[in-house]
Amino acid sequence: MKVSVIIPCKNRLAHLQESLPRVFRQSHKDLEVIVVDYNCPQKSGAWAQDVFNCKVVYCDVEPNEWSLSAARNKGFLNSTGDVILFLDADALLMDVNFISNHLKLLVEGSFICGWGAGVATGCMMCYRSAFEAVNGYNELIQSWGAEDIKIYQAFEKDLCIERRVWVSGIENINHGDEMRNHYHGNRPPLETNEENFNIEGHKGLR
Repeated sequence: MKVSVIIPCKNRLAHLQESLPRVFRQSHKDLEVIVVDYNCPQKSGAWAQDVFNCKVVYCDVEPNEWSLSAARNKGFLNSTGDVILFLDADALLMDVNFISNHLKLLVEGSFICGWGAGVATGCMMCYRSAFEAVNGYNELIQSWGAEDIKIYQAFEKDLCIERRVWVSGIENINHGDEMRNHYHGNRPPLETNEENFNIEGHKGLR
């Protein structure tokens, strides 16, 4: 089964250089790896293409229009896999069988994600059809954090599919929120998440 691995990157080349090689070491080889370069000043897309021959999607937007939701959706729209694995640039696949193990866990009527701080909460595996059914991540959400919870809720509430949790084999590169805000180039979640969690409407795949 073909798996599309989608990794947005903005100001995170050092993290990507540590995480991307682990994706290519996976025992499951039917992979399509897509790096979404969102105005990354370090030219992360060019590095990924030169070193690993990744598919790269370039997003040219103003700095204050950065949207992690839009980056993930754009990566999806350029993907072809039956299963989608969204990874953050700072997510390390510690087990070479991570993808193959979780493909066994992923069944129709389920999706897989992290649970709780420090367990790669923003990373997710789902069937392509499920992601399309909820119209992707909500691009009305600004900053980071709320977009993950919103799509999990949509899966569970709108599609009535079960949330499963990573069995093992994934870790985050440690860094604080100050660094995360700098990487994303937008407002900290403490200023926006209450508003984002209560946002009305949905702007998704297009």
